[in-house]
Amino acid sequence: MIGIARATLTVSILLMAAASASAGSTSWQNAGTGNWSTGTNWSNGEPIYSDHAYIHNGGTAQVTNRSGEGCANLYIGQFGGSGTVEVVGGKLSTGSTLYVGSFGSGTMNVTNGGDVVAGYAYIGDLTNSTGHVTVDGLGSTWTNRNILVVGREGSGTLDIRNDGLVTVEAFDVYEPPLK
Repeated sequence: MIGIARATLTVSILLMAAASASAGSTSWQNAGTGNWSTGTNWSNGEPIYSDHAYIHNGGTAQVTNRSGEGCANLYIGQFGGSGTVEVVGGKLSTGSTLYVGSFGSGTMNVTNGGDVVAGYAYIGDLTNSTGHVTVDGLGSTWTNRNILVVGREGSGTLDIRNDGLVTVEAFDVYEPPLK
């Protein structure tokens, strides 16, 4: 019986440690243009793959790291603010959802062989939101593993230019109900 009690205690401690390592959040603090990888550009340091990352202060985060940057959820243009992400030859991954314009105005540009991988994605997600994504140039890609919604309740635009490539498992153009 003692062995079972110790095993149960060990499992409980491990579960509590895992819960404390759950998703945090960090917001872009640089009102200008800066490198995603620079921790001081963020309120709680550079996002890790379990974090929620917010860019809504008018600033621009540039992703140039080819080995990859990422977060769980990325909100570009949130809380009535605006924000931009430029993936310039680097790689950006969101483990869950990418929002470009959700209660704000968001822009994402993928250029110079940049690569974006997302789970779910919304461009122009909510009422009074504007989202614009451009994938421009040979080798510039956006792979969406699940649904991509353009203009759900706001205004959304997806521009694919100059041999850029967008791959989506499911695509939807939202049509609001008639009034």
